[in-house]
Amino acid sequence: MIDSSQDPNGNVVQYNYIQDGQQIYPSQIVYGLHTSQTSATFAVDFSYSSRADPFVDCRPRFACTNRLQLNSITVFFGSRRIRQWQFGYNTNASVLLLSSVTEFGDDRSLTNASAQVNLDYLPPTQFGYTPFAFTNQPTVKTINFNENFSFDGEGSSGIRAELVDINHDGLPDILLNDTSESTWRSLINPGRFTNNWPLSQLITNPPPVTGASLGQPGVRLVDLNGDGKAKLLVAQDNSDTQFYYYDFNSPISLGTNQLYQTGDFSLRDNEVQFADMEDDKAMDLVNLDQGSSGQLQVLYTRNYLGKPNLYLATSMPSGAQFDFTQSWQLADMNGDRLQDFVQLNGTDNTVVCLNLGWGNFAPPYLMTGGPDQTEQIGRAHV
Repeated sequence: MIDSSQDPNGNVVQYNYIQDGQQIYPSQIVYGLHTSQTSATFAVDFSYSSRADPFVDCRPRFACTNRLQLNSITVFFGSRRIRQWQFGYNTNASVLLLSSVTEFGDDRSLTNASAQVNLDYLPPTQFGYTPFAFTNQPTVKTINFNENFSFDGEGSSGIRAELVDINHDGLPDILLNDTSESTWRSLINPGRFTNNWPLSQLITNPPPVTGASLGQPGVRLVDLNGDGKAKLLVAQDNSDTQFYYYDFNSPISLGTNQLYQTGDFSLRDNEVQFADMEDDKAMDLVNLDQGSSGQLQVLYTRNYLGKPNLYLATSMPSGAQFDFTQSWQLADMNGDRLQDFVQLNGTDNTVVCLNLGWGNFAPPYLMTGGPDQTEQIGRAHV
């Protein structure tokens, strides 16, 4: 941590800290110093206390627990308080919420008298919150389509459908794939107040492959370069390791094919899934090896940067054997934007292994208050 700074004129600022576990908090900033003097009269102090909702952040690539809350910031001139900001919190919520900020001052500064501590202050700035709840029940609307298709592949039309934002307007459109004719069409969402959708439009330059269709492991809709737009990822003629992905340039046109290297990973394997493992917004490929090595293997997507995809393999944490077929799944459980491993494990217990970065995960711990496994909640429902 930085402990001091000095400008070209010799003015110095010093920084002091307190440590709680692996977390470090600023405790004091001393300013007004100079290289020609040993003491200063100006300081900013930070005061803390324990918070009721400690949380873990793994973005530093290790588990860092935040247990303290900031109570006040005080500016001193010598031993005399010049300004102070006190922070109040709403402790009735499940998470800590800032409820007020009160600024205290020294109204007797012109007479060089001592401040009246906690008496000379401005009216506090207060913050109010409303419950996150829906007051009205959602309404069900019927949408009329002018053509037949199914999302599960069980319809008689032979046309498979998947939801994806094709024209990048933030609304889910429908991608149609006629497996009998190897044609691809787009059905664009006209907006929330329209019950009758228009006819689909033919994509004039479909992927030049055979035997690959929506719903199969060889066809995926994922964001492979972190630009917030889904891509059509298609295996090449039933190959399981050679893939190309295509941007949706328009409802009737795909972009040029771009190579995606899967290495030795098979997308037909139930232990292989796409997930953003490093919060760069580009989807990576995760393989849970159930063989002799028992390793967690990740292929970090780098193709869009003009580099080979980065392969890393790590051991699974002590006390856990990740397996996508045994109710393990990936989800951010502590709000640090890293994907953690989660497993439902009996009544009211959820097993969590926090992501420590680069394929490393912390040993499992139980998170109580979760869904009851007897309610038949599985990956398809979460």
